[in-house]
Amino acid sequence: MELYRKEISAIILASLLGAALSPAVALSESVPVDYTTAEVNVYTDVKDARVTLDGDYLGSTPVELARIEAGPHTLIFNYKSYLPLEYQIEVETPRSDFYFQLEPALLKAKNTFDVWDALIIVGLVGAAAAGAYYWGGYGK
Repeated sequence: MELYRKEISAIILASLLGAALSPAVALSESVPVDYTTAEVNVYTDVKDARVTLDGDYLGSTPVELARIEAGPHTLIFNYKSYLPLEYQIEVETPRSDFYFQLEPALLKAKNTFDVWDALIIVGLVGAAAAGAYYWGGYGK
């Protein structure tokens, strides 16, 4: 019986030592690291903006991608009632996070003054002047 206990004690001790040493052995093994790709996360201030990367549709924001090649890329965002946004990014390993703010199309239209706006104003002023000339008695 004494011999049996010693064998069990030896087996238990060996098991505990093996369990204690196995993580150290696993950590000492070299694991190849891929330095050519990265995890990329893309966020916008509006949810569900359509995202393309180098011309390929990726989905709607937020977009989380794995294994994107490191280096320069072109992101394009589209969302209803917002101006399209094209942006050059530089993906770096092991992870790159990007946040973009899209500009509403209506705000841009309010702050834009172009040739057509000028023609409309000139036409309205001309019509008002012609009306004043006619109704003022000068055109009779």
